[in-house]
Amino acid sequence: MERLTIKERMASGRDQYIAKCRKEGIKMGRPSNYRKSEDAYRQQYSKEISLLHKGISLRNTSAITGTSINTLRKIKDLF
Repeated sequence: MERLTIKERMASGRDQYIAKCRKEGIKMGRPSNYRKSEDAYRQQYSKEISLLHKGISLRNTSAITGTSINTLRKIKDLF
């Protein structure tokens, strides 16, 4: 019973927040056009880029640097 009450209050608050944002024209969540520039990628991931250019696999590069494989895929597609 208590769990149901909490669930209803959470849903009510969420619905009110969404209605308020829509009324005021506020977009919720991550911006749809957010992307780092190529210069930002080069500066932040210089070690990863050099390892990928040497021909080291994505998994090995990920193990060496601790960067996720999906990020390495983005980097590989850019450069």
